[in-house]
Order: sequence, then structure tokens, then C-alpha cells
Amino acid sequence: MEPILYLMEAAEKSGSFHTALIYLGKAEQIDSIHPGVRKARWRLLGRSAMGHIQKKKLNLADEKLAAMAALPQAQQGDRRALLAAVRYLAIALRGDVVEAAECRTEIERLLESRCAAAILIATVAAASKRGALDKPEPVEKLGAADRAALPVAIARTGALVEEMQLKLQIPWGWMVEAAKQFPRSRESLDTGQLGTLSAAALFAGHSELAYSASAVGLERGGPTEGRFLLLRARSLPEWQGERRAVCAAAAAEFARRERDVELLREAVGWLGGLGFEAFSITADEGDEVLQKEKAAPEFPTGTRKGPDYRDIPTSRVCQCPDCRRARGGAVEPDESFGFDDEDFPEGLEIPADLPPEIAAMLIEETRQAVRNGESLDEFLARVTGGPPGGKRKEGRRK
Repeated sequence: MEPILYLMEAAEKSGSFHTALIYLGKAEQIDSIHPGVRKARWRLLGRSAMGHIQKKKLNLADEKLAAMAALPQAQQGDRRALLAAVRYLAIALRGDVVEAAECRTEIERLLESRCAAAILIATVAAASKRGALDKPEPVEKLGAADRAALPVAIARTGALVEEMQLKLQIPWGWMVEAAKQFPRSRESLDTGQLGTLSAAALFAGHSELAYSASAVGLERGGPTEGRFLLLRARSLPEWQGERRAVCAAAAAEFARRERDVELLREAVGWLGGLGFEAFSITADEGDEVLQKEKAAPEFPTGTRKGPDYRDIPTSRVCQCPDCRRARGGAVEPDESFGFDDEDFPEGLEIPADLPPEIAAMLIEETRQAVRNGESLDEFLARVTGGPPGGKRKEGRRK
């Protein structure tokens, strides 16, 4: 399953949505209720519809929209607004002004916000390379109520956009105003929305808002503390290099506790970008960092630098298999997965660029295949959907 999902995601990243949907179909035949599979169909259909809108193939876009509307998740949460936003673009391209206005009103109703609708439409339009169709108005034209609701609007649309793997489109003036309004609206945001708002602010380049949202998230506590520590690290100014590294290392430590592979990969990868790829901290140090960061809710300045971590050496290296995999280092199959040499099929090579967590899952699938008595060819045929031996039958010449 996981190797197929990897190939699907690779096709998606290259913009080959048709190919990605083919791989998704194979994955659905194996396990249609797999969380990654169920999420992928909604996303791939949406991205494919946007691709058709970009090429003005509106009939094909309509087909994808109909398929999206038939999915159970289309009626969950704010997804109806996302569906309506894609439909709005198709209608606008057809030149139906009246129907487009009605569709926009429906998006505003679903999101309970004129600003949220504007952000969502602008984001979908940019993803469809139709950004000129609709752009948010200047912040000066927003009323007091709309300005006050900006943090919630950004967080609410950010969740939809993140699920669809799009780049949130927010005017800088709106982001600045959202930062001003955040202290008064912080209690109306749940933990997930705080994380989305912080990430959106980082993407827009507003570190102060990202930091403030991470502070409230850390204050809430719970299993998301590691995620907010990484957001804290990313929101710190560059001149606080060691503090950034310590916060990211603490995020990695909390990710290990929660067995959160995605967060661990992000934290270790971000540490590598800072030049601290081998740095790790202990569990006790992670707890200490968490408490110190919770006690530092104000964005650092020249006179307010925040916690001092000079007692934590940034040259320490963790050699556990989890950290080595997350750093992209080599891990022997039997080192952390219980393999003996004779259990690992001869001839199976794991690509060097395969993400570590996917490689781990491939190894686990291989072990199950060995236990079930499958040959290497049979195993590869099963996970790729092809015939044993990887050969295609030659067709007749005409």
C-alpha cells in the first residue's frame, strides 16, 4: 500500500493528476478505507478540476466536480465551500455573471464570512492559474466586523487549503490587520485553527503573528505541544539561531514520544536546514524547553531575547534508528525491524531517495510477504499492480 501511495504522491507533485488517480485506484482496491486513500481522492479530484479550469476544459472540470460532490466527505465541515469555490471559477470563466454572484454568496454563507470566502476564492483561482478573475479588496475597504474576524477567516480557510495542498493567498495588508486583531479573537480559535493560522502567517512572512499563535497553542497544552514547538522554532528571528535549533530539537523529541513520524521528519529536516542536522536533546531537556517557551509569550526583540539555552550543547548527536532515518541516514533492516539476514529477500533494493518512513513501511510489507511465502516477483507484482516479473505482455502487431 505505502509504495503505491508514494508513487501517487510523486505523480501529484509533478502535476500528473490523471496518473495519480490511476495509482489511487490501485490503492483503493487494496484498502479503500485507508485514511491516506480516503483523503487523497477528495484532494486529487479537486486539483484535477483546477487543472482543467486552467486549460479551460470546463466540461472535464464539471465531471471532476460531480465526482467530488458524490464523496461522503463533501458534506463534512467546510468542504462544501471549497467545492463551491472551484465551481465558482468554472461559472465565472463561462461568463455567467448572475450565477457566479449567486455562487459567491453561497460560499460566504457556508463560511459565515465575506473575508474567508474572498481568501478561499483567491487561493483556488491562483492554483488554477486564474488569479486575475478574483482578488481580495484592499484592507482599508473592510468594515470593522470583517477586520475583527480576519484571524478566524484565515484559520478557517487555511484548514481547507492545507488539506488540498494549495498555497494560501492573503494580501499583506490583511495579514497585518489579522495580527492586530489576534489578541481579541484568540479565544475563539481552537487548537487546530491556531496551528493553521501560525503556518499561514509563516508562509506570508509575518513572524510576529506566527509566534503569537504558537504561544497560545503552547499555552493550551496537550498532544500538539510538539507541533507548536516547531512552529515556535520557525517563527523565531534568524539571529536566535541556537534557540531555533533547541526548539526544533524539542519538537523532534516530542514527536518521538507521540510516534509522530511526519512531525519528526519535519523537525529533523528543519534542523538540517539550520546546519544542526545531527543535534538532539534528552527527554528532560525537552520538558525544560517546553516550560521555558510557554513562559515566553512575547516575540523577541533586542531588549527581550527570551530563554537562554547555553546549557544545552547543540553538538550532541542522537544515533537511535528513528533519528537516523529522519536524518536520511542508513539503517540496516534488522536494526529496528527485527529482520534476520535470511528473512530479507535477496534482490530487493530500496531506492536511496525513498522517504525514510516509506522505506520502513516497505520493509515491513516485505517481512509479511516472506512470512506468507511470497516470492520477490509476486510481492512486487502485488504492491505495484503489475504482472509477476514486472513484464508486460506484448500486443499483436497490426
